[in-house]
Amino acid sequence: MTTETLLNPQCPLQKKLHIDASQIDSLHHCSAKMSRLKAFYTHYNSGFTLIELIVVMSIMSIVLSMVGPLTLRMLDRAQAQSELISFKNSVKKVSYIAFASGTEYSFELKQHQLIVYRADDELQQTEFDHLNFEPQIITFNSRGYPSPEELSIKLLNKNEQVNLFKLVEGVDARIAQ
Repeated sequence: MTTETLLNPQCPLQKKLHIDASQIDSLHHCSAKMSRLKAFYTHYNSGFTLIELIVVMSIMSIVLSMVGPLTLRMLDRAQAQSELISFKNSVKKVSYIAFASGTEYSFELKQHQLIVYRADDELQQTEFDHLNFEPQIITFNSRGYPSPEELSIKLLNKNEQVNLFKLVEGVDARIAQ
């Protein structure tokens, strides 16, 4: 497009702005420079620099190093709590079976093991990863009541007292420490 075609004396906007041919040429020159600059920055600014990537990666690694151990600890706590619930359910189940059948049952607890007996027959053996017991035997009489009534369990290096009698009766079995 030439300046002659752009200059139109009949155009009211041109009259109002008082645009002449030299000004239109300088506008075209600036417009060409701007389009070259835009092409340059678009071509070279389409990605991230290596330094930006390294900074982002180091920030992410710092955050993960703080969050990772907490997540693993929470997972261990959840698994330990699940094992404790499983143990309590086993106590309730054996108590009910002892009452329903009218026979004695017993638990043998040692380290991470729970072994269920009826008379001298071993019925079930369960291994726990997070529960630790002092070696002892718990007997359930024909009415389903345990003896001894209290049990000490080590859960994640923390001792917990469980009242087996209250557990069998269906009330809160934790003893205040």
